[in-house]
Amino acid sequence: YLIDLMYSVLTPLYGVIPLIRELHTIGRSMFSKSKATVLIADDHPIVLNGIQGALEGQSGFEVVGVVMDGVAAVEQVEALKPDLLLLDVSMPGMSGIEVAYKVREASPETRVLVYSMDAQREAVLSLFNAGIAGYVLKDESIETLLNALKTVAHGKVYTSIAVAGILREFNEVRGGNGKRTEKDGDGLALLS
Repeated sequence: YLIDLMYSVLTPLYGVIPLIRELHTIGRSMFSKSKATVLIADDHPIVLNGIQGALEGQSGFEVVGVVMDGVAAVEQVEALKPDLLLLDVSMPGMSGIEVAYKVREASPETRVLVYSMDAQREAVLSLFNAGIAGYVLKDESIETLLNALKTVAHGKVYTSIAVAGILREFNEVRGGNGKRTEKDGDGLALLS
């Protein structure tokens, strides 16, 4: 009799238990996320390993993947939906600029921080036009990179001093009035 009673009580719950477990997992990930998830995209293994090691030593970040080309970066962003993408500009398969545009379409909630040697005016402006949240030069310290990641993870914009100079010059060329023109993109509006 006891077994029949338990069966009659537990059988209707059998289909509900996985749903409760799933809702608990979703709620936990949405409301108590203690670490920002990071995907690292760079075509140099030493850079990838160094950054991954530095981030794994930080309590606020979880590296969810590393990729070595632009196509894989877009694919992994679509699959993993990381909070942050740390992106090199010069990679095989697809440039960092193309990746930034595709990430904005595929996963608008993923914030992109560029980490590159390239501080060419056109590349910087194109990347901010694509909606990136920050730009750090590779000759900066690892502490600067970690601070930039923290800043971007908190919804703010971060730029290296040299990149800030390019953006300031761009604004001055526009007349310094802070108004966007039709040629300016959404990312540049953040900097006006």
